[in-house]
Amino acid sequence: MFAKQRRYYFNRQAFEAKPEIEEDMWTIVARPKLTNGIDTAPFPDELVQRCLDLGCPPDGLVLDPFAGAGTTLRVAISSGREATGIDLNPTFCEYMVAQLRKL
Repeated sequence: MFAKQRRYYFNRQAFEAKPEIEEDMWTIVARPKLTNGIDTAPFPDELVQRCLDLGCPPDGLVLDPFAGAGTTLRVAISSGREATGIDLNPTFCEYMVAQLRKL
């Protein structure tokens, strides 16, 4: 998570609202690698959602410069945020668009 300004959004209440979430170390179940024909790094939606809840306002804009399969974009859009993804691999881009059209 990057911020351009010295003062940036950080929602500490996201930790306080869920006492079962550790502040210093997160335990999130790994997502199994899908056999979707593309070789991308899978990571759980819960990881993305937690990062967005902490570091992006509900009406914020998400930029993923290495979008891969589009997990970050899908979670951001599903949570009501605008999202832009960039990837150099056309196969990833085609897969990402197909997945996002299902939303």
